[in-house]
Amino acid sequence: MLWLLLSINLAVLIMEVPTLVKDRMYKELGVFAVIFVIGLYVSLAFNYNWPLKEPFNALMAYLAPQG
Repeated sequence: MLWLLLSINLAVLIMEVPTLVKDRMYKELGVFAVIFVIGLYVSLAFNYNWPLKEPFNALMAYLAPQG
């Protein structure tokens, strides 16, 4: 299962990154990298049953409107 997960993520990188670099879209590449790393972490966490609740609760507490 892990090899399939990593293969899919590698395929996404191979398809997206060269186009972004070729078109000199460095800001978009940075955003893509951040979202990609978050997605990779979440997919690995589901695969290995890592806890996901705490990081997302802390993030939601930070992003939630105060009032």
